[in-house]
Amino acid sequence: MGGVRRYQAPQGSVACLRISSPASGTGASLPGSSRSFSSPSSSRSPGFLASSRASNHRNACACLKTIPSAEADFRANDRDDNKVNDFWVGDVSRLYYLEVKRQPLRLIERSVADADGAPKEPLQDARSKARFRFAAMKFDETGAPYDRGGGRNPEKYGFCAYPETYQAKKTWYQSSVDLSQFTFIVNEDNVIWKKDLGGAPAVKWPKDPPAEGWSKLD
Repeated sequence: MGGVRRYQAPQGSVACLRISSPASGTGASLPGSSRSFSSPSSSRSPGFLASSRASNHRNACACLKTIPSAEADFRANDRDDNKVNDFWVGDVSRLYYLEVKRQPLRLIERSVADADGAPKEPLQDARSKARFRFAAMKFDETGAPYDRGGGRNPEKYGFCAYPETYQAKKTWYQSSVDLSQFTFIVNEDNVIWKKDLGGAPAVKWPKDPPAEGWSKLD
């Protein structure tokens, strides 16, 4: 298919966020009494829970944003050494684990690879990332498979992040619009779109995202 053109991959890829939790409240004693009581734990307060869920979706979107950078690198520098400029569309995990010359690619963080909800091969340390899973989408906006053979596509790709668990009924600490319950998608245009899919992964890229209920992530 012709010689491979090599380019410098885009710089400044977005790193996944790392979240730490504040310490819980401490106990106190009543004057003149041996009885003690504990102040409410900050981890149970409505503000903390809402903040934690917001952190989860921001983390997931930051991780999803690293995939276009990885794909640009994969295609421009022929990272799989197949002598073709193409994108990897087989799954998420192999953007880290695909071995070339006996070395894994490591184009994304391992924690994102391990959060692949539909890996082509079983993952030894499979787990969610910030309570989200990631997956390669199956079909483009025309309904054609992204995979043109061998888990590759010369022109386009689509990936999504979706919640590990979904609550259709809002709880006392959730806002009316809880982005931690949304599914997020990104493709070669490097724009993240969001929509409540009931916790399901996105399978097909929307032909007209706004008309199909998708909105750009602010």
